[in-house]
Amino acid sequence: MNIINISAYKFIPLFDTEFLQNFFYERLGQIGLKGTVIFSFEGINIGLAGTQEQIDLFDQFLKSQEKFKDIIFKTSPSDKSPFGTLKVKIKNQLVPGGDSRSCPLNISAPRISPQELKSWYESGRDFVLIDTRNDYEYEIGSFENAIHYDLVQFKEIENFFKNTAPEILNKPVVTFCTGGIRCERGAPLAKVSGFKEVYQLDGGILNYFKECGDAFWRGNCFVFDDRRAVTPELLPV
Repeated sequence: MNIINISAYKFIPLFDTEFLQNFFYERLGQIGLKGTVIFSFEGINIGLAGTQEQIDLFDQFLKSQEKFKDIIFKTSPSDKSPFGTLKVKIKNQLVPGGDSRSCPLNISAPRISPQELKSWYESGRDFVLIDTRNDYEYEIGSFENAIHYDLVQFKEIENFFKNTAPEILNKPVVTFCTGGIRCERGAPLAKVSGFKEVYQLDGGILNYFKECGDAFWRGNCFVFDDRRAVTPELLPV
């Protein structure tokens, strides 16, 4: 497998999105990467694929930009690029949903590492795991005993949080998603909706696969490209 797929994000105030859109489109085109980069006033979301050499060039490019130099990629291999073209977009929000009360730039929830989550399972700790992804993602795979709200769109989750059973509100709650970005909004939304102790899985499912494999996981993980899903070994299904 000679293609490396990378995903990454960073929430950071951006006021020059149009400049960044043109700048990144030109540079990524020169490198030859395919995939999607999204900018908003909230930050950047990256999903790209290319050879190791192309990924290394992109990494060097990012590190030359002060505001993005600390971004770390989550990687997985494939035989071919799961993207047909390069797109660099501007959107109002990196993750639709919520409002200024739950903006991840001013409200946050502590992260729990994959190893710590695994240890919670192993010790039989009484906690609640909430899958913040959409219904078609959940159907392909999820953690054992995870709660799912049967979402069609992520932005619906705030209403579900507000109507959660009282006995759940007082338990430790861990939110998770594919790569972590939806939990940057989902975990704060849970906090402002009345959950007392909220955590977010650091790096999402993909990071958990890297660190813990398929422990307490059932199925595969949906990804937003032509691979459709990856196994706990981070290989295309």
